[in-house]
Amino acid sequence: MRDSSKPMGVAHYQLSPALPPKLQQDLPTVEEFAREFPLMSVLKLRIEIERALRDFATANGFSPSRPTGLGIMLRNLEHRGLAPASTQQFLDSLRVMNEAAHGVDVDSESAQRAVDVGTIFLAEQIKPRRLFRAQSR
Repeated sequence: MRDSSKPMGVAHYQLSPALPPKLQQDLPTVEEFAREFPLMSVLKLRIEIERALRDFATANGFSPSRPTGLGIMLRNLEHRGLAPASTQQFLDSLRVMNEAAHGVDVDSESAQRAVDVGTIFLAEQIKPRRLFRAQSR
């Protein structure tokens, strides 16, 4: 591979739709990941919420000109009277999400509470409102 800048040819390759059984046994399941890495769930949800808020803001004509934090986006929604009713509850959980995003150790109970609140906020407030606006056009 020292001369990897030169063209290479492949005589034969095969794609496999499934992992070999040995690898399947060695890899952790989604549930094991969630148990071992509770912060991963918090971070993933935080990213989903941020994306949904950005999409919602764009759909309502006030797309941020540059990336902004969740708190700023939510304050902009509140200022325009578009903030979901559960915004304050979500803002309370946002502290845990931000700590997780910045590598601060968060206990699993706090992480789970943040995931529960964030999931409700995302499912009941942001997505249905965004879909409703898109359908009413």
